[in-house]
Amino acid sequence: MSARTVSTRQARDPVCGCEIAAGEAHFAAQLDGRPYAFCTEACRDRFLRDPGRYVGISAEKKKRKGRLARFLDRLARSNEETFGKGKPKCCP
Repeated sequence: MSARTVSTRQARDPVCGCEIAAGEAHFAAQLDGRPYAFCTEACRDRFLRDPGRYVGISAEKKKRKGRLARFLDRLARSNEETFGKGKPKCCP
């Protein structure tokens, strides 16, 4: 895992979220055969110390929920906005 220039059109730093244009990513690392680009050496070092923290989170976010799960999430948010969090007042 050495510093090298990654030649992609545009990449996102998995640590800080910065957008990196083609030819500007001077710091990179590979994890499981997949290249990752970083804006600074500090971001690359943080990623290398604990890659699961950054890769695992983004993989979970990208996982798409089904139609029913999205509906239930919206319903729960709507109910919280209307009635507030917690138990209904009629329940002990």
